Amino acid sequence: MGAPYTWVQFPEAKHDALRIEIAPLTEEGFHYWALQYNLAGTPAGGYIGLQTVGARLGVKAVNFSQWRSWAGGAGEIPGAISASFAGEGEGWQTIAPLAWVPAEPTVLELYLDRRAKRISAYADGRLIGWAATPTEPEYETTGAFGSGAVCWTERYGGTEPTAEGLFMRLRAGRSRALRKRLWVPPDHWAHAPTGDSECGDMGTLEAGRPIGFWQRNPAA
Repeated sequence: MGAPYTWVQFPEAKHDALRIEIAPLTEEGFHYWALQYNLAGTPAGGYIGLQTVGARLGVKAVNFSQWRSWAGGAGEIPGAISASFAGEGEGWQTIAPLAWVPAEPTVLELYLDRRAKRISAYADGRLIGWAATPTEPEYETTGAFGSGAVCWTERYGGTEPTAEGLFMRLRAGRSRALRKRLWVPPDHWAHAPTGDSECGDMGTLEAGRPIGFWQRNPAA
């Protein structure tokens, strides 16, 4: 089985918000389409994305996880589970039921509050949950998201046919007066298919900038 990745780079590591639209093209099987980020000044990061079957929920879900976080909580989506996790690293995770629709984009947003030392995650404007930023000296952040991120498609069970997802309008934001945010797109990205997986650019928007990219993760 291959797993496609797309690495993205933003102009600088000073933004305190990330925004992406993810549109899975299937709801079959066990698949996860995610944006993985890092925090400036630390190797600790996290990820947020859409799952066909959320762990411990058994239904379509959104999963927000922060490594090296030891506190957090659920938001406004009924049925969410918010707790510490271990296995693939350790940290805090919130999984919430979300009835996303295939081929329709879901807007996922992350906001880093430097003063409160927490990250809040949203899906289509609804609070998924929050997680405290790492407090251990070797994992503390400078208060911003890092300049690099990666989008990936994972198949975590079953042998279903190719899963395809669209990652669109990825942006990083910085706070400004009157709480307005200036969103900027990544200035560099590189696809990294592995095995027989595939990925590539989508069409372009204004000024020749890409609307996003697609990934396909084949069955075993």
